[in-house]
This record gives sequence, structure tokens and C-alpha cells, in this order.
Amino acid sequence: MKWFRNLPIERKISFTVLISCTSAMLVASAILFVYQLFSLRQGFDRDLASTAEMVANSSVAAISFHDRDAANEVLRVLRVKPQIVSSRLELPDGAVFAEYGEPLDAEQRGRFSAQNKSVFDGNVLYYSYRITLSGQQLATCLLRADYGRIYRGLLTAYLGILAGVLVIATILAWLLSYRLQQHITSPILQLARTSKLIAEKRDYSVRALRTNNDELGQLTDAFNQMLSEIQDQDAALKESREHYQLAVSGTDDGLWDWDLQKQKAYFSPRWKAMLGYDETELTESIAEFEQRLHPEDRERVLRAAKDHIDGRLPVFSLEFRMRQKSGDWVWIHSRASVQRDAEGLPYRMAGAHSDITARKESDVELARLNQKLHETSRQAGMAEVAIGVLHNVGNVLNSVNVSAGLVMQRLQDSRLRNLSKIAEMLRSQGAAVGTYLTVDPKGKMIPSYLGTLSEHLVEDHTAQLQELQLLTKNVDHIKQIVAMQQNYAKVAGLLEPAQPSDLVEDALRIAEGAYLRHRIEIVREFQSVPDLMADRHKTLQILVNLLNNAKQALDSSRVDGKRVVVRIFTDAPNQVKISVSDNGCGIPVENLARIFQHGFTTKKEGHGFGLHSGANAAREMGGRLLVHSDGPASGATFTLELPIAHSADLKRAA
Repeated sequence: MKWFRNLPIERKISFTVLISCTSAMLVASAILFVYQLFSLRQGFDRDLASTAEMVANSSVAAISFHDRDAANEVLRVLRVKPQIVSSRLELPDGAVFAEYGEPLDAEQRGRFSAQNKSVFDGNVLYYSYRITLSGQQLATCLLRADYGRIYRGLLTAYLGILAGVLVIATILAWLLSYRLQQHITSPILQLARTSKLIAEKRDYSVRALRTNNDELGQLTDAFNQMLSEIQDQDAALKESREHYQLAVSGTDDGLWDWDLQKQKAYFSPRWKAMLGYDETELTESIAEFEQRLHPEDRERVLRAAKDHIDGRLPVFSLEFRMRQKSGDWVWIHSRASVQRDAEGLPYRMAGAHSDITARKESDVELARLNQKLHETSRQAGMAEVAIGVLHNVGNVLNSVNVSAGLVMQRLQDSRLRNLSKIAEMLRSQGAAVGTYLTVDPKGKMIPSYLGTLSEHLVEDHTAQLQELQLLTKNVDHIKQIVAMQQNYAKVAGLLEPAQPSDLVEDALRIAEGAYLRHRIEIVREFQSVPDLMADRHKTLQILVNLLNNAKQALDSSRVDGKRVVVRIFTDAPNQVKISVSDNGCGIPVENLARIFQHGFTTKKEGHGFGLHSGANAAREMGGRLLVHSDGPASGATFTLELPIAHSADLKRAA
């Protein structure tokens, strides 16, 4: 039926009508023909039965009077029926009483029934009829008729009539179908022509003309409505395509599309250009992508793609390296997503590639600069600590200088030289010393003068001893500060358990001199807390910076009773907090969010390193640095949070 499916619809309808009508006519004619044949047999049977009855009635007298000639004369009447080829009158004992036509042989005689009954053998009819008189059988009439010629004649006539009827019916059906099918095929053909025109010209503004109000009219309306929707969608698609082309032309991303079922891939010209290829150089195979992956990245990328396709990885976004045509490596940032059918099976994966080589190189340079900046910040912090140490040492050295000056002045003003003069006077008297002391007026003054001189010498000795003790104490203080600085320098970069109070006291010792000079009260509020895990040097750097900032904030304010409160406490599990609060100038709300940014400072001579490096150092130690202020003239509180040292850390430290 393939040839039929490819025929035009007009021919299909014509063939359908003709075949249907012809089939119906053939079936009807066949049924009528079979019925007519059956009726003919019945007619032949009735005709032969009536003939046999007529012969029997006419032969009763001849049989009763044994008049064979009369009986033969009766049988010769049957010549008017040429189909009767044999006739016979048999007596009950089987003797032939009279006979006409072809004699019956034994085989033919055996085909007759003993009763009044007809028997067909092909086109030959055998009929036997019993002749009786007063209930007594006189003889049997046997008739044999051949209806073959009549059958053939009637069959020829019927077939001719049937052929004529079929021809006339077919012509009439074709004429009617040709005339009526136009009402069906015209709208359909018009829809077909409209569809072809739209397909050729891509003009969705064309509309089909409605001619009927039946289902075809409804189909035409639906077709026109569909064209309107397609026209709107096509316009929206064109606009979307224009936007897409504009967006693609304005971006450096390379697009790719992977058909998971056909295992074919599409790579945009920009995607190929990233790798140094022309638009026609690569095939539509995903292997073009896989074989250009960096050996160190291939397994990671392919595993992530498979996990995303299988649904184990919700988002596919990776950075990896690909080999260019020149052999160089380019850094790629790939983003993609999988599309799934109604059953949730993946059938497509599409995404975009961005060349991030410049960014990666910038990241490397930025990391180097950050490391350098971090080192610079660290050195700046160390410088701040060193400045604090130098300030404190300088203050102590001032006291040393004062004490040394006082001792020197007292030595210069000492009366010990007068004692040597008295000794010289006594030596000059020789043996007359006693007389000199008792008689001479000057000699008499020497004993009292020696008493007064001894008292002055004792006072000078005591004062000089006190100054020397203070000098020794200040020198020891300098030694302690230097030793502490050396101790922190040795542990720089090492996380170890430390008691928060020890770290705070060391920081306060460094800042103590500046606080005393500026008459700033230090309030200690230390709770009993566990050891913390920290880098001692970094922690000291942070605390010294916070104490210096607090001092400078108080210097910038006119508040009475300058005070800094240093607290050590814990209000959260696994954390120790150290806060430095001042009642100084405070921090504007708009500056709180930027206070830890690199380079941000509100000081005229500030560099913006201290708080930024302090915040970074706190993060490196697993903690954080926080700030709070209610605004200008409200003071500020900086809080350093560091993790508590656990038992395992203490064991390792031990």
C-alpha cells in the first residue's frame, strides 16, 4: 500500500470511492448471483417435479390397461423440453414399461431415489415419481434432465448484466465522487498549498481561506490560529535570536552543546578560537574537548561531568587547563547544565567556556603581592611593637639618665675634698696635733666640722645608694623588655598554647610608658579562662596595635578621666575573647564596615596596615577581630577572638 499512501488526496478519495463502490457491487452481485443459481435449481426441481406429475397422471390409464404404445406416446410429449434427456416408466418389479430419450445405464439408474425426490449430480437432475391408483403403486416415472446448457447460458447472461452494472456503477461513482470530492478536497488542498507556501517562503502572515462550516472549516480556523501563534513565536524567536546574537557577539565566551544520545558535540567559533583553531578545523566529537584537557585536570573534569550528568553534582562549574593548537596551555572556566526528559533521563548538556588565563596570571601576581603585603604588614606590626618597646625602653633610659645625673651631681658636690684638706692640715702639724686641736682656734673647729661632715657624707651615701638602686632596677626593666621581645621573635609563626593574661600583660608592659605619660588609666578585668592556641608574636602584635589605637583615640578626645579597659573572658564554647575598650573619640557608623580594609585609616599619619594585618593574623590563627562603637564621642571596643587550646594541643606542646 506504499504507492497508495504517496498518491495525491484527490486520487486517494477517488480510488477509495471506486474501490468501495466496486467492492460493494461485487459483493451484492455475487450474493445475488448465488441466490439466483440457488433459485434456478429450485425452479428446475419444481419444473421437473410438475413434469413428472403430469406424465404420471397421463400414464395411469395406459399402465392400467397395459397399453405400452399409449405410454410411449405420453413420454414422447417430453420432447418439448430438450433439457429432459431420459424418461422411463418402470413397473414395481423393475421391468421397463415405456422409455423415451437416452437409455439409462445401471450407474445412472442407481442415482434415482426410491421416493418422490430429486437428486442433483452437477448440472444433471435425477427425479423419480411414484404412480399410484387407489393407494396401489402402478409404476415409477424416472426423469433425467441436463441443465448444463441452460446454466451456461444464464451464467453468461448474468455475467454480462453484472459487468454492465459494474461499469455503469463505477462510472457513476467516479462522476459522483469527482463532483462531491471537491467539497472535501478543495479546503484540504488549499491548506496543503498554504502550508507549502509557508514552508517555502517562511511567511507566517499567510492565511488559509475558510469555505465550509464543517470540521474542515474548524480545521482551517485552527490552522490559521496556529499560524498566528507561530507568527508571534517566530517574531519572539527572531527577537530572542537577535538578543542572543548581540549578547554572544558582546562576550568572549565560547559555547558548546553535547548531544548525549547521539554523542555529537557543537563548538562555537569562539570556543575554537580560544584554542587557536579555525571554525572548520575540529570535528563534532566530544573527544575534541577531552583530548585537549591538561593531564593533571582530565580525571577531575571528566569525573565532575559524569557526576553532574548522573545527578550527583547539582552544579557544573570548574576551572581547568586546555592545550592550544600552538601547544601552550590556556586556563578555562567552564559552566554547564544538563537537560532531562520527562522521565528524568539526561539527553543534552550545554555550557560556555571563558578564557581566564589573564585572571589566573593576575591571581598569581596578586598572591605574590598579597604575600609581600602580608610580610610588609607583619613588618609594620613588628615595627609598631618595636616602637612600643623603644618607647618603653626610652622612658626607662630617661630615668637611668636622671639617676646617673643625680649621682654625678652629688659626686661633684661632695664634701670629701674638705676632708682631704683637714687631713693635710693635721699632717702639717706633725707631733703637735694634740696642741693644735686644743689650743689653735682653727684646730678647735676641726672635731665639730668632722661631725657635721660625717652627717653630710651619710646623707650623700644614702641618696646615691637609692639612685643606684633605681638605676639598677631600670636597667633590669630594660633587660626584661629586650628579653620579652627576643622571646616573641623566636616563636613567630608557631601556634602553641598560651595563657591570655600573660600575653595581655606583656602587651601592657610595652605600652605602659606611653600610658603613664598621657595619664591614661588601665583597668584590668581578667576572668579565669583556659589557655588559647595562638601565635604569640602575632597576638602580641594585635594587642599592641589595639592599645596604641586606644591611646591615640584618647589623645584625640577631650574626655576627662581617660581610661582603657582590658578584659579577658569567654562567653562562647571553644573561644577566648580579649577586648580593649576606650572612652575616646569613637568611630562613625559609616566607617565600621571599612575599618579592617587595607589602606583605610582615619589618622593623618596612618598607613592602614595595623587593623588590616591584625584581622588577617586573627583569621590565620582560626579567630577573628571585631569592632563595636556607638558613634563619635562614644568610645570603641575591639575584641580579639581566639580558639581554646584542647587537651591534645596541650599534650603536643608538653
